[in-house]
Amino acid sequence: MQLNEGYLQKIPTMLEFFFLFYIILQPFLDLVSYFGTSISTLVRAIVIVIGFVYLLSYPKKKIKWITIIYILLLGVFMTLHILNNYMVKAPYHLMQELTYAVKSAYVVEMLIVYALLFISISKKWDWQRIVQRNIFINMLVIGVVMLLATLTGTGKLSYNTYENWTNLPTEGHSGWFYSANDLGAIFAIGFTGMIIYMMNQKSTKLKWFLIPLLLLIIWAMLEVGTKVGLGAAILVLAIGAIISFVYAIIKRETWTNLFIAIIGLVFVFAYLPYSPVGKNINISYYKEVEKESIDPINEIEEPNEIEQPEFEFDTEDLPKRLLSGRDRFLANVKEDWNEAPVSQKLFGLGPGGNYQESIKIIEIDYFDWYYSYGLLGSILLFLPLFYFAFKILHSLIRFKFKQTSPTLLMVGVSVCLSLGIAGFAGHILLNPASGIYFAIFYAYLLKLSAYPEKEYRF
Repeated sequence: MQLNEGYLQKIPTMLEFFFLFYIILQPFLDLVSYFGTSISTLVRAIVIVIGFVYLLSYPKKKIKWITIIYILLLGVFMTLHILNNYMVKAPYHLMQELTYAVKSAYVVEMLIVYALLFISISKKWDWQRIVQRNIFINMLVIGVVMLLATLTGTGKLSYNTYENWTNLPTEGHSGWFYSANDLGAIFAIGFTGMIIYMMNQKSTKLKWFLIPLLLLIIWAMLEVGTKVGLGAAILVLAIGAIISFVYAIIKRETWTNLFIAIIGLVFVFAYLPYSPVGKNINISYYKEVEKESIDPINEIEEPNEIEQPEFEFDTEDLPKRLLSGRDRFLANVKEDWNEAPVSQKLFGLGPGGNYQESIKIIEIDYFDWYYSYGLLGSILLFLPLFYFAFKILHSLIRFKFKQTSPTLLMVGVSVCLSLGIAGFAGHILLNPASGIYFAIFYAYLLKLSAYPEKEYRF
């Protein structure tokens, strides 16, 4: 009996180790998906169960029962959602709709699990260093895979599945990963963690040693060919440079972090016109000028009349390029929503609306959640996100922003970037591969702001 009780007391600690280690597994799960196996889906489904067990074993009873009741309510809703659409929709692809429901529930549960995990382990381990290191390792693994795929010419094309009416270019590849959109979102979120890890190193020599790895990841982000990676690289490096500059002056800290950010930005803009993403959005630094034929006898070309290279940024059809055809999917789902019965307005249309043939989601996560899960489902799914946002802002104001640090600011950038991508390009809230990075950083921000401690910061 005593042996059993001792073993049960170790379960929470064992699960905490598991979820910290689980972070490192992410790129390998994504690689497995590329080769057409369902192992990653099975593993993530099992992790949902493990997460529920962790919540059941959580020591603080009030928090434990609130989260358990919420997860159970979400489970009951998803069941009713599936049953309602099974009876209403025709055609109805059960396994695909069930998969999307599980994906959405997975992201929400991981957000709750990692929030409670960070609060629980903060006094036992150097949790920030562990999380930052694990994210850094993930980005490095993905970067190396992208490099190998490029050198061997085996990368999966980023845009080969899009329909011709979108008029999208086809430059870029996602390496040995299944989806360019998913990979772009992972890069955008995880890149912030990589920057935080590098800038938090105490050794200046180590920071300079890590710069080639930073450039590898930036190269990989641009190689994918999506706008998300490019925008994230510029935004994260620019904000990192500003924060480093301010703290170097105010706190009289090292200028090395600023130099690292500047080197990254210079590399982005230097490689951009030659990169797949630069070609996809028509960016070039030089414009070829057609020269008229000159009669060598009658005309003499003066040196000051030679046309100089010009900067060219093609903004033609910019709104359409930004939406990448998502406006058409949104219009289709809106039409289905207007014609849907009351039960579907309450419990949702399911992914892709009342489709005729195959499921095509909007790829704007907020709309996908709203139309897919209806009024009741939207309230349940968005509730943790809104609660965390309220808790973070309330805590910052309550403590008069005293817990603010460069790490907190950069983690906040990652969260805001994630939320922006969710509304701009999707593949966050309905996608476990990238959604877990959002969950980790959102939980990270909650811990730093609402439960402050002595900061590990650059």
